[in-house]
Amino acid sequence: MSDRENSPEQLPSRLNRRPRLDSSVYGPSGYACHLITNTHAGRPVLTETPAAALLVVDCLRAAAQAQGIELLAYCVMSSHVHIIALVRPQGTDLVQFMKSFKMRVSRRLRAGPAEKLWQESFYDRVLRQAEHLPTACEYVLNNAVKEGGAENWKEYPYAWLSPEVGS
Repeated sequence: MSDRENSPEQLPSRLNRRPRLDSSVYGPSGYACHLITNTHAGRPVLTETPAAALLVVDCLRAAAQAQGIELLAYCVMSSHVHIIALVRPQGTDLVQFMKSFKMRVSRRLRAGPAEKLWQESFYDRVLRQAEHLPTACEYVLNNAVKEGGAENWKEYPYAWLSPEVGS
């Protein structure tokens, strides 16, 4: 191996990598995805009041309906939101869905003009096998328990599981 092969120019840079797969990959898959979006600097504003948390839930549901996303589970926490969404074969655009959701919340929560509400982008993980879905949903829903918001996720008003997935 030459020094040139190991030079920094030859190694993939974290900054040069795409943050996710091309959106055309998600749509035809029929997979479920686990999505996470965080507030800017981890500010705990999403559940500051019950009205704010319900607004986030309303915006999530409205964005999903507008973008043709089927929600399977979600949990709105103080500084982040976990979502399990089904990607439909007719070409669901997860990037547009998340953009729409975040814009709806930002407009309605009216963060100050100089304040950013959301961290840029979002995290996603494709659940490639059906058996991963119950485990992912359990993880999402139990975030409320882990952070002390409830003793059981069913008691937490900002967590939801589709009846199609289970109870």
